[in-house]
Amino acid sequence: MSIQSFLMTGAMSSLSAVSLAIGSAQALSLEDFNTWTPSGEVSIPGLGAATLSTGGTPTDALLSPDLQTFLNLPDNGLDLSLLDQAYEGSALQKTFLAQAGDRFNFDWNFSTSDDDYAFFLVNGSRTNLAASGSFQYVFNTAGSYRVALGLVDIGDFSGDSTLAIRNGTYTTVPTPALLPGLIAFGVGCWNRRRANQRDRQ
Repeated sequence: MSIQSFLMTGAMSSLSAVSLAIGSAQALSLEDFNTWTPSGEVSIPGLGAATLSTGGTPTDALLSPDLQTFLNLPDNGLDLSLLDQAYEGSALQKTFLAQAGDRFNFDWNFSTSDDDYAFFLVNGSRTNLAASGSFQYVFNTAGSYRVALGLVDIGDFSGDSTLAIRNGTYTTVPTPALLPGLIAFGVGCWNRRRANQRDRQ
């Protein structure tokens, strides 16, 4: 193996190790809902799990205007319509950097006795979650994302609605961010070694 090939192989191995470490830390952070910011009635029973509720009174959960501010949404951003307005709710959110191709998965179960709803929010774009199921979100472009999970009371403060999140996982793709620096370092070492060999001749 030539010196250049050896250095290039070393650089790529270092990149893989560093990328793996960064990806593992990112995944652990996203899967642990204790690292998310809660608002309202939220409990964290374990890794990859969270339980949110509207509670039975306005003091248990967050009033709709405050929840919308917390989620960086416009006024009435949680209303379904002029007649179906959000009264109160609870949410978890986190802002982080994602790589293109990263995936966030979770199972959910939403229980309610009226017209309340649960939601998954990415940079202000809402997906409502009904009944129960499995969900996957793929981050198609690299960048900063604000992600939230929550639920709201619609039309009144009565009744308790609950959103149970389980089996939350975050899968990362290797980041190429360090590749140029590692390659430059390897090539620089190779050039210096060649220069030293010429000086000794």
